[in-house]
Amino acid sequence: MRHPPFLSTITLLALALSHSLFGQDLVILGDDIVDPNALNFSSSAANFSQNVNGRTYQRHPMTTFKGYQYTTYYDQDRQVCVGRRKLPSGTWEVIRYPDYNITNNDSHNSTAIGICHLDGTIHLAFDHHADPLNYLVSTPGAASEPETVEWNSALFGSVSNQLGSVSVGSSFTYPTFFNAPNGNLMLYYRDGGSGNGDGMLQEYDGTTSQWTAGMGKIISKNGSYTGAVFTNSSSRNPYLNGISYGGNRLHVSWGWRESSNGSSNNHDLNYAYSDDHGRTWFNSAGSQIGTIGSGALSIDSPGLVVAAIPQNTGLSNQFTHYAFPDGSCHIMLSYHEAGTSTRRYHHHWRSASGTWHYSVLPLNGSRPKLVGEDNGNLFLAYASGNRLRIAKGSPHANQSHWNWSLIHTQSDSTEGGEGHIDTTRWELDNVLSVYGQEKANSDGAATPLHIRDYQVSTRAVQPIPFPETCGVSPSALQWTPGFNAIAHHVYLGTDPNAVQAASQTSTEFRGKFSSSSYLLPSPLAGATTYFWRIDEVDSSNNVREGRVWSFTTAATPPIEDGVLLSLSSDASIRDIPDVIDTDSNTTLLGTGGPSGARVDRCTVFVFQLPNLGVVESPFTHATLQFEYTDKDGNLEVCDLYGLGRRNSETVLAQDYYGQTRSLDPSDATFLQGGILDNSTSFGIITTSTAGESALGDYLNAQYDGGAGAGSYIFLRLNTAANSGGINRAKVTMSEGGSNSSGSDTRPQIQFGTTNTATEEEKWRYQHFGTIIPTGTADPLADPNQDGESNFLEFATGQDPHGTSLASTPLRLNPEQTTLIFEYPRSSAALADKLLFIVEWSENLLPDSWSTDGVAETFEADDPFVQLVNASLPTGRDGRRFVRLRITR
Repeated sequence: MRHPPFLSTITLLALALSHSLFGQDLVILGDDIVDPNALNFSSSAANFSQNVNGRTYQRHPMTTFKGYQYTTYYDQDRQVCVGRRKLPSGTWEVIRYPDYNITNNDSHNSTAIGICHLDGTIHLAFDHHADPLNYLVSTPGAASEPETVEWNSALFGSVSNQLGSVSVGSSFTYPTFFNAPNGNLMLYYRDGGSGNGDGMLQEYDGTTSQWTAGMGKIISKNGSYTGAVFTNSSSRNPYLNGISYGGNRLHVSWGWRESSNGSSNNHDLNYAYSDDHGRTWFNSAGSQIGTIGSGALSIDSPGLVVAAIPQNTGLSNQFTHYAFPDGSCHIMLSYHEAGTSTRRYHHHWRSASGTWHYSVLPLNGSRPKLVGEDNGNLFLAYASGNRLRIAKGSPHANQSHWNWSLIHTQSDSTEGGEGHIDTTRWELDNVLSVYGQEKANSDGAATPLHIRDYQVSTRAVQPIPFPETCGVSPSALQWTPGFNAIAHHVYLGTDPNAVQAASQTSTEFRGKFSSSSYLLPSPLAGATTYFWRIDEVDSSNNVREGRVWSFTTAATPPIEDGVLLSLSSDASIRDIPDVIDTDSNTTLLGTGGPSGARVDRCTVFVFQLPNLGVVESPFTHATLQFEYTDKDGNLEVCDLYGLGRRNSETVLAQDYYGQTRSLDPSDATFLQGGILDNSTSFGIITTSTAGESALGDYLNAQYDGGAGAGSYIFLRLNTAANSGGINRAKVTMSEGGSNSSGSDTRPQIQFGTTNTATEEEKWRYQHFGTIIPTGTADPLADPNQDGESNFLEFATGQDPHGTSLASTPLRLNPEQTTLIFEYPRSSAALADKLLFIVEWSENLLPDSWSTDGVAETFEADDPFVQLVNASLPTGRDGRRFVRLRITR
């Protein structure tokens, strides 16, 4: 076969090794040990390498989703492990799968991980080198709501040798999970052996939680080749450099091996792309050259070779590539520099226009991993001399070539692997998370497995909340500043396109700040996805635009009528002035004390405002209730005031007011005059009708549309008594109140709200943490996959995550004159006015259903679920079809 010219352009680069660059090009953000005792093989037993965690065959041992990072490996006991941590710096939690241990010592038999973004399933493939598949998959949602998931092996089922109903044969190798932009999870692998294997592609559909039928071969082993080492070859295998999306386009690049007799048989750089998730394939020039299955790409496909690299030139296999949304793709290979026997890294790249170029780097090492920023910067992680190293490629203005510099050598430990980057995290916050295991100091000894985090970007990184995090209620946005940033422009909104396009004149612009945090001026709306961006400003006022990040706020709890109890920080204030009785069961209100040292006291109850969401004036009414137990002398008129809200619950000495009937001139709000006087009877005291109205208005003013949620308010009782005598009341404080014997003596505010939740919303919040009917909480969703929707589970009083089904037996009554259909219905569903309709049919035709003759009785009626017996006439032969229809 004919090969194209070697390449369109060749650039030779010198490597920059400037130590002055180290500080500004890379910062170590963290070095976490996932496991201090990860597996190494002994030299006598090892096949290919002693290290099984972190070899290039592993492809993707890390992935990030919903604010958590996940990884997989083998521990010293040969168990399959999967760990997770909350980003950016949480503690690793590790599941050691109890039912499987790797039995051989082949470093190809590594572990791989992927997460489907649509249904939150975690997928693991492990321990195969031309062997049957070993596959584990979690329950749906295991990664969707990590804060609520108990992290243990019960999340996973048993090991399977196929992908659901899709068989993958018995010669499975090199699993590579990767995410499609539509939310599905893709899997590439080799079917067959070295020199005799096909490249296969499968798709996991997150909408059905099933592997898609009809996928399969995308790169065929068939075709004819004659090279420097091998002549008349009719079979080979592709060795993948990478398969990944750049935007919506799927790119794949690989080299060929003509036999299993070593890398001298390797040759050529091949490239193709697909715009329909691997069904149809095009060469770099845009010509369709293949389809999945029988039309798979092969060595005979026109235009596949984009760099003709002969056999016996030191070309190894399984390198790396990184693709961009503009259609460009960068590939890093290692082979002999032209005319020499010295191996060098060769950077091959496809420009956005489709032209191929390459350059030779004067460095070499292990089979590396590559990522890139949209400004053109490229970063390479690799091992050389048993040290992990990071190199950076900086593009010229027209990206005609890249200048490469070594920006980091990890000198504090040796490296047994080859360097792996979490590309999913990189594309979220531009942090290099690099996976690697230390080289063993003694033969076969277990060694620590590290994940090291590096800042290499001039952009802001490590945002909090972390991108895609759900169920958060942030009071501030935080980030790690980009290099040389002295100020930060903050953008925030609910439209990602508006945030992406926003400028300083846009409504999304929140200001310019010198610190790397932004305090939110008011609570964010519940169950809402927000998008934000941080632009970094340097000392020359250059602005570096940041990524757009997202997070979803926690659902506001269902709004219900409720009670606020006074906190233990409630107290009395004397006119000295000082604060007393913060720990007392009771306190005195008014004047008293020894002769010649009379003092006046006021009483302050402390309450915390609830979070009722971003709602204007949610309180419809409110009543203050407290206990009045005794008095000394003649009690003067006592008034009720509300003080301004604060962020601290501490009662202050300056909160004192009393000994006058004049209104308090401070910011205190007058709520009710004469709530106590000398004629008031002992017992429970409540606000008057006018006082309730004023208290409700006060609560709404302090709540301030949600800005006051979580703040503290103070209700003060003060008297007009002059301090010349003993005229005082005794009232119960929070520490002395109780709720026993049917009498609640605790100081409290009883309130009503405008938007009381439905029973279904309360049920949804109880089981899903949200009142919003979306995702797994949608009424038609079936998260436990038992065939019953959430709506049916609610209506019949079930747990949507449990294993029970609604029991609906049908039987003849003892006299055999009627049919009895039994079904459960929840009291909550009845409260929401759901209709339960029992219907029968003779033939299942759409218009044949009837309610004639149906009568219902309650066999059991408990507070939560009613058991209903519906009787209906028998048919001509004693048989009928019966159904339960539930509607709003």
